[in-house]
Amino acid sequence: MSKTDVTYREFVREALGRTPLASLLQSRSAVVLERIARGAGMTKWYYCRDLSQLGVVIDSLRPGSQVSFYFDGHIRKAPPSDALAERLSALVRDSEGFIAGCLDANGVDINMKDCDPDDIADLMRDRSNAAIFHGEYPAADNDGVDAITVTLPDADGAVRGHPH
Repeated sequence: MSKTDVTYREFVREALGRTPLASLLQSRSAVVLERIARGAGMTKWYYCRDLSQLGVVIDSLRPGSQVSFYFDGHIRKAPPSDALAERLSALVRDSEGFIAGCLDANGVDINMKDCDPDDIADLMRDRSNAAIFHGEYPAADNDGVDAITVTLPDADGAVRGHPH
């Protein structure tokens, strides 16, 4: 890791340190949505099981991104099953912006995407998926209890408004 990378990670830790994030991660897991700055709508999703995984998430975040940590179950986690497949297929048909995905082998990245019923069937068919993350695409909430949203600094440490 270069000196610039180390300095940037310090900026991110400082920005997140001004929130109740560490306290919340002591007792609750979070699903993390990164809206990438200047990324033409690109996002990345992460699962932060507890405080011990926060460093791995931080190392993955890009400068200038808007990052939301959701603690409220808005994005749910459940083991794959026939009953879940039926419920999710119905939800996909009845809502716009329904997303679902599975945890990557690294235990942090979530391979999330907008879904149609065929996508749900594919997720359920792959029984190596220990859990399916699913829900409606969330807003950038920031109540400090169930959600925390932070705009990260750019690589130079300045926080700028970006069209996420």
